[in-house]
Amino acid sequence: MDEFTFLGLPRQTWQFINAFAPWFSAAGTITAVCVSLYLAAHQRRPRLKVSAGHRLIIASGMSPPHPQYLVIRVVNTGDRTVRIVHIGWRTGFFRKRYAVQDVGSSPLSSKLPIDLDHGQEAHWYVPMNFEEGWASYFSKKLLLPSWRSALWSLRIEARTSIGFTFRSPIEDTLRNILAETSKSLCKRKESKKPGTDK
Repeated sequence: MDEFTFLGLPRQTWQFINAFAPWFSAAGTITAVCVSLYLAAHQRRPRLKVSAGHRLIIASGMSPPHPQYLVIRVVNTGDRTVRIVHIGWRTGFFRKRYAVQDVGSSPLSSKLPIDLDHGQEAHWYVPMNFEEGWASYFSKKLLLPSWRSALWSLRIEARTSIGFTFRSPIEDTLRNILAETSKSLCKRKESKKPGTDK
């Protein structure tokens, strides 16, 4: 009597192959559970988009110089409500430095803390042309003396009430202002050293 074959394979080979079917089924089930848990956890995480840039306020009938502001914007791009408790800065690669931004009490600015639902956004307007100038004060306190590396790693950040911190690089216009300010401060400091022309 001829031995049963299917697709050119004998019965014993098919029995051996079928012995692995429960293992493949179990592996598939575990993978599906892990993926679903990961997606569920990922969807529950808050998601914010943060930006910081330089802006001019121009109004009808207003003559130059126009008021300059540091404008910080936070948008809730996630599906859950997020409470923002503070706005700050981080710079440095290995030895990090942190600062909290005083957003003041401008009527243009949102209040802190603030709750944002999906799609809602908040803005903070910080005057840049006060007596010393925000860029000069910021550069002295956070960027100098190694301002190039500090500026390259500079991030604006928004921190939530449940411990999540969202960071983003600053806009190019603001980066250029801080670079020029830092460079000017360094030249001024060099000119004041003994033995140099003032």
